[in-house]
Amino acid sequence: MLIFITGNSRSGTTMMGRILNRHPEVFTFGELHFFGNMWEPGNGKVLLNRQEAIELFTVLMARQREGFLIYRNPDKYKNEASLALETLPDLMLKPAIIYRHFLEYETRLNNKIIPCEQTPSNGYYAGFLLNEFHDSYFVNMVRDPRDVLLSQKKKWKRKFLGASKIPLTESIRSWFNYHPVLIALLWKKNAVQSLKLQEHKRYKQFSFENLVSDPENKLKELCHFLQLNFQQEMMQVPHAGSSSRKDRETEAGIDSHVAGQWKNGGLAHTEIWWCEKITGKQMNQLGYSASKTKPALLKLLWLAFLLPVKTGISFLLNLSRMKNIRKTIARKFGNV
Repeated sequence: MLIFITGNSRSGTTMMGRILNRHPEVFTFGELHFFGNMWEPGNGKVLLNRQEAIELFTVLMARQREGFLIYRNPDKYKNEASLALETLPDLMLKPAIIYRHFLEYETRLNNKIIPCEQTPSNGYYAGFLLNEFHDSYFVNMVRDPRDVLLSQKKKWKRKFLGASKIPLTESIRSWFNYHPVLIALLWKKNAVQSLKLQEHKRYKQFSFENLVSDPENKLKELCHFLQLNFQQEMMQVPHAGSSSRKDRETEAGIDSHVAGQWKNGGLAHTEIWWCEKITGKQMNQLGYSASKTKPALLKLLWLAFLLPVKTGISFLLNLSRMKNIRKTIARKFGNV
């Protein structure tokens, strides 16, 4: 069995990963960004040679053990990777098989039996992964797009709210990544894609708002979907990862107050208007009500001016994360 946690960034995917990691059978990975960054399905070599396979495995090990944003020298894991891949014959050295082999290997090292991958962008590959791994299950997190907007706007502050290991360059990248139009388009694309899959028996939508307001019942529903036994301990996750307040690692539990924060300020009326204009149809389908906020003309003109500026700089800052530029842009913004 393999679990994927997907959804928009800042939609509760990390919290869900922490919840599942507290189950005695599940090991949750950090964000590996394998698909689209290390390998693009349908693009590049299908079969790797032994050396290429080892190199792929070592980078996955480094990303998991040191962190996607800070890993520096994956070669130090090369001997371990070589040993871990000894059981795979040459004809099975395909990227997707190596990826799955790594997940199972690392899960066993942590004395668990079910790998859980929480890279949000894996949702773009849900169709491929559901077909590739017939024992895979998707938990797709959905959150009010205005709360996603607010959290993305403040995401650059995470380094100063407890995540001190985040490089300063990442804070800068996060600041340039934010524009209400871009974030709303990303939310819409995720919503459209997830709505198409909602009838799949191994794919389930989970509302962030419902989870934090009724955690025990929603987690029992989650465990039933994943064929796991519910554990009370799953709800004791640390209060960390917010874009609005400092981490409080000594406090645990699921905080209901984190939903609906956009109503308390932090977003201009024009930002809210842009968001609702772009995502209105999908908001309605997912049960979110529009506020019908009116835009301010000067703010609207300013945001229109900033859109190409921030988009261009963001594109340059994200180049290293794209295995295939054309496919990445089409995947994230195509047909929205």
